[in-house]
Amino acid sequence: MKARLGKSEAAPAATTVYRLDNGLTVVLREDHFAPVSALQIWVKAGAADEMDPEAGVAHVHEHMLFKGTERRAVGEIASEIESAGGRINAWTSWDQTVYHVVVASRHTDTALDVLADAVRHSSFDPVELDRELGVVLEEYKRGQDSPGQRIFKAMFDAAYTAHPYRRPVIGTEESIKGLTREKVLSFFKRFYAPNNMVLIAVGDFDSDHLKKQIDALLGDFEPRPIARPKRPVEPPQRELRLRTERMQVREAHLALGFHIPSAEHEDAPLLDMLAFVLGEGETSRLYRRLVIDSQLATAASAYAYTPPDPGMFMVSASLEASDLVKAYEAAIDELARIRNEPVSDEELERARANLEADFVYQAETVQGQARELGYSVVIHGDPNYDRVYLERIRSATAADLERVARTYLRSENLTIVELLPEDAPAALDHDKALRVAAALDRGSSEGVAVARAEGGAQSGAARAGGAATAGGETAAPEATSRAEGAEPAAVGSDGRAAEAGPPAASGQASVVKAGVGGTANAADSAEAAALGEAESSEAAGAAAADHVRRAGK
Repeated sequence: MKARLGKSEAAPAATTVYRLDNGLTVVLREDHFAPVSALQIWVKAGAADEMDPEAGVAHVHEHMLFKGTERRAVGEIASEIESAGGRINAWTSWDQTVYHVVVASRHTDTALDVLADAVRHSSFDPVELDRELGVVLEEYKRGQDSPGQRIFKAMFDAAYTAHPYRRPVIGTEESIKGLTREKVLSFFKRFYAPNNMVLIAVGDFDSDHLKKQIDALLGDFEPRPIARPKRPVEPPQRELRLRTERMQVREAHLALGFHIPSAEHEDAPLLDMLAFVLGEGETSRLYRRLVIDSQLATAASAYAYTPPDPGMFMVSASLEASDLVKAYEAAIDELARIRNEPVSDEELERARANLEADFVYQAETVQGQARELGYSVVIHGDPNYDRVYLERIRSATAADLERVARTYLRSENLTIVELLPEDAPAALDHDKALRVAAALDRGSSEGVAVARAEGGAQSGAARAGGAATAGGETAAPEATSRAEGAEPAAVGSDGRAAEAGPPAASGQASVVKAGVGGTANAADSAEAAALGEAESSEAAGAAAADHVRRAGK
């Protein structure tokens, strides 16, 4: 979604969007700045389109598309691209599966041929499937050892009670072990049709020539009805939820999540700005409060994850278990303050400038432009959605941010996840968490002090554990520290957080656009969180992505 600004803004490359008779949407953008081309096929199907018993099949299916076709043996897909000096990979998110290639422009035809062959004629060899299931199980086990992934998965499992976002993209150990070739083929037949795909090509090629190649390779691809299951609507959350997880870690982790609208909602760009002010970088409110001033945490951040269906606004922190209650009080205090005190002009301009810069960085590479176009067309149905987003950012006011904070940062809309070392004493309890969170509903950060007073009946030990927080410091929980990578909302073909995957694309750790991929960041983390470690610079980008907005932008 990053519009080409600066140098490229003066002479933007023309974008052509058309549709083949079989329903395949094609998006072409010639860019002759460098002899490079990026091609991507976005399939409008992901983990949220699975049934519970087949959880993880979208990701396993994505792995299998690189394991041979009717005319390419195992290993030949990757070797053909790599021998041409290119890169090929893929990622799976809740809402999309994306296959992407970057090559020297003289090999554009080869890249298109390989991608078309993979999505049309994969062989799904039984021996290779057994091998890949073993690989995916190892990925799953690695994820279980990652604090970032554990807390992200716990957050979505606790916050969502009906919607399939509650399930991790990679699936569960039980569901992965239960996958069969029949289930993988069934997923392929249900969703891999041209009328459920978007082909993106950006780079140094001749559009007229490429159109002929596309028609030759994909024009006879038979369309079919898409049997997409109706997704359950997540019911409104009516009360605070608290989840405690334990594992062998030295540091504890705290995450706060609030339900927010989808990427289509007009508040999505404003939520990105709010997340930036609260938790992006060392000048952000939560970082200053939790890490610099109070030294309650070693890391703190915030991001808005806005996928095609309603998403989550998350803040998180890494800290000592003994400081968790104080950090929680501080975080709530800071969230209450931003609900009731306008952000400064300086904060507003910093957020605006950085979010706009994300688009500039995204447009510096052909693969970045392709990701942005994919997100814009697949999620918004508009290749120029970046202009809509940027206009919303540029016209935003302090009052707008205060309104969205009041709308979504409410105690009954809050889910808390604490991840503690196995030998650490209990930290938060539901009653304590609820009393402190009441500050979000009183209309003033003074509510935290009131909550402490109301908790006077608590034992001195309990009060010490979380009552007084050095001057009411606020700790913003970051879904998981960027360093360790929040759980990916998208998973790459190698099981790591998708680089181009989910919406994290902007390169800013605070924004998650769910659906798009880009550089590794919190957004990426988020979408990628559904899975595992960061795959590569491209995969990490969305992690998340689908737009990880920011994932997923």
